[in-house]
Amino acid sequence: MQKIIIYLLFFFCCHSLVGQPMDFDQVVLPEGQPARNFESHLIQLAWLNSPSNSVMRHRVNIASFDADRSKREWLEDIALTFNLNESHFGRKDSTANNIFFPRYNLGATFNLGKFINRKYNIGKANEELMITELEENQQKLGVRAEVLYRYEKLKLAEQLEKIRADAKQEAEQAYKLATERFKSDKISFEDYNTATEHFYNAQEAHFKAQSEVNQSILALEELIGIAWEKVLPKRDALERRNRSKSN
Repeated sequence: MQKIIIYLLFFFCCHSLVGQPMDFDQVVLPEGQPARNFESHLIQLAWLNSPSNSVMRHRVNIASFDADRSKREWLEDIALTFNLNESHFGRKDSTANNIFFPRYNLGATFNLGKFINRKYNIGKANEELMITELEENQQKLGVRAEVLYRYEKLKLAEQLEKIRADAKQEAEQAYKLATERFKSDKISFEDYNTATEHFYNAQEAHFKAQSEVNQSILALEELIGIAWEKVLPKRDALERRNRSKSN
């Protein structure tokens, strides 16, 4: 019985997950909507500040305009005609001779082919709109994945830089101590040389770690379109807010 209950719970959970469509406004937050966390803020910036993403938004707008136009396109081929006979121009002789004829004529013509194909044209335009919207949503997924990937690399680089900085500081202290003891003939040249080598290796590793941080920042700036220094206050504010909520 317990296995049956677990199976039913698993089935309904999977069914609800599969049947629920993805909300792409949560993949990339719309302009003006506040971000829940710093990652969402970065994704929002990357989407809004990228020229290629702007092109995609304009393509969706164009497809939307085409879909609306296709619904009214058949009206463009309707032609109205209106004719007046000579009696309306004050000619008595013409009025007498044309007493049994209509004083005016009104007519209309339209393109029957376009009217018949109206449903097809509307359907095609709507499909084109759907395709551009799907392409835009696919691009949102790509932007989100790339931003998160690059930000994850930056966080790793920052953590490694802190570790390398601590290691360099410890190696520097050991090097200074070894220098003093070597001058006092308390350690051998080999021990002094080992401490010196460890210090320089730690210093080199720290320089490389700093470079990794800088390169990761440049990679993120390429996506978000603004300097990293301008988004740091936002990161601090969001992290403080989320910490206070968790507490």
